[in-house]
Amino acid sequence: VIVLLLMFGFGQIVQPFSTVTPVGVKVIGVFLGVIYGWGTCGMLWPSLLGMVALGLTGLFSVTDAIALGMGNQMVLFMILMLIVVENMNHTGIITNIANWMISRPICKGRPWVFATMIFFTAFIVSGFANAFPALFLCWGFWYSIFKQTGYKPYDKFVTCALCGVVFACILGSILLPFHNQPLIFLTSFAAMTGIETISFVGYLGVLIPYTLACLLEYVLLCKFIIRPDVEKLKNFDPLLLTEGKPIIFTKRQIASAMALIAVMLGLLLPGILPKTWAITQFLSSVGMAGWGIIVITIMCWIKIDGEPLLEFNKVAKQGVAWDVILFVVMILVISSVITNEATGISPFLGQALGPIFAGKSMFVFTALIVVCSVVMTNFMNNMVTGFLFMNIVAAYMPVLLANNLSPWTVVTLVIISANLAFWTPVASSTAGLLYSNSEWVKKMDVFKVAFITSIFWIITMLTLAFGLANLLLH
Repeated sequence: VIVLLLMFGFGQIVQPFSTVTPVGVKVIGVFLGVIYGWGTCGMLWPSLLGMVALGLTGLFSVTDAIALGMGNQMVLFMILMLIVVENMNHTGIITNIANWMISRPICKGRPWVFATMIFFTAFIVSGFANAFPALFLCWGFWYSIFKQTGYKPYDKFVTCALCGVVFACILGSILLPFHNQPLIFLTSFAAMTGIETISFVGYLGVLIPYTLACLLEYVLLCKFIIRPDVEKLKNFDPLLLTEGKPIIFTKRQIASAMALIAVMLGLLLPGILPKTWAITQFLSSVGMAGWGIIVITIMCWIKIDGEPLLEFNKVAKQGVAWDVILFVVMILVISSVITNEATGISPFLGQALGPIFAGKSMFVFTALIVVCSVVMTNFMNNMVTGFLFMNIVAAYMPVLLANNLSPWTVVTLVIISANLAFWTPVASSTAGLLYSNSEWVKKMDVFKVAFITSIFWIITMLTLAFGLANLLLH
C-alpha cells in the first residue's frame, strides 16, 4: 500500500518546490516508491510497477519507459554472463579449483598461510562465479578442519575463520567490473550523467590492489591483534580435505572456464590495445552484449564427448535471476529520468547539498560519501545505498570536474563502500548467514571482528584506492 501511494499518489499530493517541476515531483514519488519497495517487498514487482508509474508521469509513455530499460545492452549482457557462470558451476570446475588451491604443499605446517589460502579461494570463486557457492564451499572446508583438529564452537579461531570467508566473498563480488553489482552501478551512472563509461582496465587497476590489500590486512589483524590459538592447525595435512585424490580438470571444465576468460578479454582488450587495431575496432563496435552473444553462440556450437558445451535452455533456467535483471532495468530507466532537465531534480539536489559540502576539499567530500555509505549499507539494501549515493555524486559532478576529480573515482569508492556490509544481520545476505550461524559463532564476536575490519578497510579505501583511482580513472 505504501509503495502504491508513493508511486501514484505522491505527485498528486505534493506541490512543486524549488526547481522541481510537477513532472519532477511525480518522478520523486516513483523513486521513493521503488526504493521503499526494494527495501521491504523485494526487487521483482516494485521494479515492474515502477516502469509503469514512470510512464504515467507525463515525461514519456509506458512503452518508452520499458524500451529505455530493456533496450540497454547491459541487460542482455548480464543475462548472458549469468548463463556463462552457471555453466561453469554445472561442470564442477569451481570445486576442483578450490580443492587444488587449498591442497598446495606451501599450506602444510603454516596455519596462517593455510587460512589465507582458504580466504583467497573464497575471494577467487566469488569473483569469477558467485558469493554463495564460495561461502558454502569454504565454510565446508573449515567445518571439516574444525572436526579433525578439535576446534570448538565460539573459539576465537573459529570466529576468525568463518568471518574471513564472508569478508573474502564480499571483496570478490566487487572485484570484476562485469560482475552484477559493479556493472549495474557503472552502467547506470553512465546513463544518469551521459558521460563516457569507465575504463574496465582502470577499474581493475584500483580493485585488484585494494581487495588483495584488504585480505592481507584481515589476516594480519587476526594474527597480531585478535591472536587466536592456531597450534592445532600446525599438524593438519590439507590433503585430508581432498582425501588424497588427484585433482583432474575435465575437457568440459576447461572449455567452460575458457569461455569466461574469452568474455573478460573481449571487454578488457579495447582498453589496452591501440585503437587503430582491427580487433580493437571490432570489439568496440560489437559492444558488451554483441561479444557475449558471439561467445554464447560458439559455446552452443562446440561439442565435447557428443554433448554441447552449453545446453542453453537447461542452464538459463537455473542461472538467470529475473528479479535482479528487472531490478537492473528499473535502475537504468530511473537513472536516466531523474537527471532529465524536465524534472528539475538535479539543480535541487545541487542546492540542497551545497551547504553540506561547501568549502570542503574533494578528499573530504569523498571521505564523507564513503563513511556515510558504509554506515547506511549496514542497515539497508546494498544496491539501494549505492544508487542513492550515485545520485548525490551525479548532482555534484560539475563541482568534481571543476576541481579535477573524476566522478568515476568517487563512484568506484561508492561501489566498494556500499558493499562493506557485515556489521548487522540485515546488512547483506552473506552477513545474514554469518550472524545466523549461532552453532559456531556468537553475534557480538562477529560484530567486533566486522567493525574493526571495516575501519581498516575504510582507511585503505581512502588512501590506496583513492590514490589509484585518481591516477587510473579519468
